[in-house]
Parts: sequence; structure tokens; C-alpha cells
Amino acid sequence: MAEATYSAPLLGHCLRCWLWADLLAGLDGVGYDEELLYVSCLLHDLALMDPYRPGQAQCFAVHGGEVALATLVSFDAPESFAEAAAEAITLHMNIRMPAESGPEARLLHDAAHLDVGGTRARRLSPDAIRTVIDRHPRNGFASDFVELMRREATERPRSRAGVLWRSGMRLPVSLNPLDRIR
Repeated sequence: MAEATYSAPLLGHCLRCWLWADLLAGLDGVGYDEELLYVSCLLHDLALMDPYRPGQAQCFAVHGGEVALATLVSFDAPESFAEAAAEAITLHMNIRMPAESGPEARLLHDAAHLDVGGTRARRLSPDAIRTVIDRHPRNGFASDFVELMRREATERPRSRAGVLWRSGMRLPVSLNPLDRIR
């Protein structure tokens, strides 16, 4: 589903998020459900892509959580698993993530913010960063993501993406230190 839906840069982002989340879990000493984290990372931006775009008023992350819930239930995933993935996806665009959101939601949030804007990149070794980027290169991600966020901000100006875009989201995306690691 992810391979059939995402552009190559966005699929790479989702896969890097999974790897970043695992590294951050190690740094923070956080245990998590491996399958739940992987599925949440892989599906978290599905609603940015045309086949799964939300209606005019809905945030893509909220809609993406709903799409993930319905998809996982249709795959016979346990309801609690599907709901936890949907919740993590819905919350990943929040500025802050409370601890009570659960480890998978926090790790997805932190990993997505790391891959998009470089948040917490200094906590990772250059070798760890190179390993992740070598496995899933960032080729075209920044420009692809900027265009997707610009579209979100235009279509849904009151959504979290719209607010973040107007607050200057393009700057950390464009200056992400992950793009300077060689």
C-alpha cells in the first residue's frame, strides 16, 4: 500500500522515521511495540497523497489516522492495534507530545520532526545519521515535502499544517542538518 501510494521521497521519509524512532527510543530508554511503531511510521503521511486526500476542512493527519484505522481493521488487525496506530498518526503533527500519548506516538512524533526539521539531530552520532540516510536517501524529500505542506496550507489553512506553514515551517525543512551530513 505504501509503495503504491507514496512518491519515492515520501516513502523514504516514512522508512527513515521508523529508523529514527528506533534510535531515539534507544537514546531515551523507551520500550515500544515494534510492529505498531513500524506500521504507524509507514502510514503516517498517507493522507498527503492524492488517493487518500481529506475533505476541505479536515487535517491530513486526522484523516490519515482514520484511513489507517479503516485499512488496518480491513486487514484483520486487532482493533486496539489499529486504534493505537491511528492515534499515533493523528498526533504526529502536534508541536508537543505528552508522555501519556504512548511510546509509539511519541517516537513517531519525534522521528517525523527529526526527519522534517532536524529536531534532536545533535543527539545522534554522525555515523548513525549516515547509516539511516545511506539506507533511505533524502533525495528530493525537502522539495517534495515543502510542496505538500504548501498545498495543505492552501487547502486547509486552519489545519496544523496550515498553521505550521504560516509560522515558517519551510525554514527548518530547508536548513535541516540531516542534509549536510556526509
